Amino acid sequence: MRLIGRGGQRSGRRRGQRSRAEIDEERKQLLEKTHREIAELVAESHLRLPRNQAKAVGAVYARYSTRFQDSIADQVRVLLDEAVSREIYVPEEHVFFDMAMRGYSDRRPGLQSLRNTLSTKRTEVLLVFATNRLFRKNYKALQFVEEEVVELGIRCIFVKSRIDTADGDRWRTVLNFYAMMDEIAVGMYSDHVRAGHEGLFVRGMVTTTLCLGYRGEPIEGEFTKRKRPRCRVAIDEESASYVRLIFAWFVDDSLSLEEIARRLNADSNAPSPPKSGPGDWTHRTVRGVLANPRYRGEWIYGLTEAKWQSKKDYVKQVPREKPLCVKQFAELRIVCDEVWYAAQVRLARFERRTGRTPKDGDTSTRPRLLNGILYCPVHGRALYVSGPFGLLMRCPICRVTELGERPLFTYLDRRLALELTCRRIAELIRADEDLVTRIVAACRIEAEKLQQPDPARLAELQAEENRLARKIRLAVETMEDTDEDEHAARQLIQELQKKRSDVTAARKLLEAAVSREITVPSPQNVRNLLDDLCETLVRAAREGDSTDAGRVRKILVAVTGGRIDLYQQGERHRGQGWLQGRFQLRVVPYVADSCLGIPADATDEGTVVVIDYKKPPAFEDDADLAWQLYNEGWQCKRIAERLGCSRSNVTKLLKYAAAARGVVLEDGRRRRFTLAESQMEPAKYRKIADQVKQLCDQGLLLSEIAEQLSCDRNTITQAIAYWHTSRGLPVPDGRTRRKSLKRKQRKSDE
Repeated sequence: MRLIGRGGQRSGRRRGQRSRAEIDEERKQLLEKTHREIAELVAESHLRLPRNQAKAVGAVYARYSTRFQDSIADQVRVLLDEAVSREIYVPEEHVFFDMAMRGYSDRRPGLQSLRNTLSTKRTEVLLVFATNRLFRKNYKALQFVEEEVVELGIRCIFVKSRIDTADGDRWRTVLNFYAMMDEIAVGMYSDHVRAGHEGLFVRGMVTTTLCLGYRGEPIEGEFTKRKRPRCRVAIDEESASYVRLIFAWFVDDSLSLEEIARRLNADSNAPSPPKSGPGDWTHRTVRGVLANPRYRGEWIYGLTEAKWQSKKDYVKQVPREKPLCVKQFAELRIVCDEVWYAAQVRLARFERRTGRTPKDGDTSTRPRLLNGILYCPVHGRALYVSGPFGLLMRCPICRVTELGERPLFTYLDRRLALELTCRRIAELIRADEDLVTRIVAACRIEAEKLQQPDPARLAELQAEENRLARKIRLAVETMEDTDEDEHAARQLIQELQKKRSDVTAARKLLEAAVSREITVPSPQNVRNLLDDLCETLVRAAREGDSTDAGRVRKILVAVTGGRIDLYQQGERHRGQGWLQGRFQLRVVPYVADSCLGIPADATDEGTVVVIDYKKPPAFEDDADLAWQLYNEGWQCKRIAERLGCSRSNVTKLLKYAAAARGVVLEDGRRRRFTLAESQMEPAKYRKIADQVKQLCDQGLLLSEIAEQLSCDRNTITQAIAYWHTSRGLPVPDGRTRRKSLKRKQRKSDE
């Protein structure tokens, strides 16, 4: 028996938290069950009508549309009964069926196998349950019966529709009528189903697949048509906690979508994203969570409609001009408007990674944190990645300008620019003694302003939001059909949508801030925040792009105003010049925003920062190490041995380090007298001090100790004195010790 059965695209969707293996196992069990039932039905029909008693050989075809149905065996039973009554023998290999396949689709495994059998004329009669089992489209049903059945001399019988192609030419009119009614019924049923779903939707019932963070809560006494409990939508706190965590990572920590997906995939307790076959989080699934308005309590029904593409043989979701129903469910809110709209602003302006991934995988030498911030002030263009292996940056206009007329002649090292910028900002923040006081004062002023909201500001934002919405609608309505006009219109719509997102977010944040209490941070909290900010910048200077790259990027854009102007310095020759960056450092607004949790209008004139993006000399690390050892009391000769250079070179390194720190290098001969150890090697009495003390404790005379250690008696005396003074003990008198000894003379003298 040739049995064909396969679930369609819709049957493969996840329901709840079922895995792909569970879904495949369910399909396999259903297919095996159908095979067994059909085998029994075919065997029974053969007992009733053996092959030698039949007048013709036939084939049957059955189909159902959705995974919620299971009617293949019932259809085949009716078809086999009809075949037996008409004395038509149906072999096992001539039973074809499709499970969970739409009637619109032309590419069905069971239907394709039926076509192959018909084309070889191995059957004389085709029996189908009804016209809508073949196709839902009128013209397709007529075309199939006419071209692939009747023209091959095969008889076709629709059992329930009472259509038989052996009935002269009348069958065409009847088939056309039934097929047309089937197509009309589909549209009518769809309207009824949507109306029923809309009623359930308004009541807060489950009508479709629930997104992450929600679950179905059964209602006692209410059941669906499948006799299952009717469920209302409720928050699933376990998975909702991950939704809040995703928003916190994206809004508060400024993590990228890829990093959020990596963290979720690494967490064994994290739930799988809905409608994800492999069950892994991706860039797309994370973005879907962040853009879902349900998490702020706004539920939408009928945002898109399914339209079948006959030529391409698949369903396409087309956005409706207006959703069928929109309802606000405050009890289903998972994140507040403030957080949700902040996420939308960042999504609208999300800076995607550009450029190719380095083949060597080394991203530390090619950090992206300053991309779009470094500018050529003459041309007003941001620098872009260039140079060998993408290590440098340059102005696109300067590149095509004559060498002598280029405002920026020198290329900028990406890694060097990030390191110097982050370190310089961190140094200035740590050196500003009044910064904490200014931030606390700015937060206090902002809190007082929020206690007295400005209605005019809210009205202004609402009017601006409505104006942008009208512009978007006008751009959509007037979009031309040509590719150029359509491209220009789409760009305009994207820009307007970004602006509207900003305005909407500002309005929602202002409304949320007015309704909650604003707490002014303490100086210690501000100081802790500044320390953390500086540590983040220093870590970025050392590591480049890291896991907290989103936060570093947010800091750099905020404190620099998103722009660092570059100016050429030095000679216009290769290796002789360098670029100088200048920007206004404004820390108060950013920190005040971080403390209050809302955008602060804190005014800060800022500090003009000038950074020379020059590579330090090759010997700067040696100079820093030499200066460190010098301050630890090392001698120049010992430092030279550590660095593997001459003493004169150490002197040059120390002079360079002192000049860089603005101090005067002390005279070497004068410093020698202040050192605890003025010799390269410790004096002999220091080396043997412990041994001398042990021998003294054994009762040996000083002369015996000197003879045993091959040194002078005075050296032994110095060693005893050093051993005691180094431990803060009084030095014992030699004569007093001699009196305490049992033996006063050397053994040889006795």
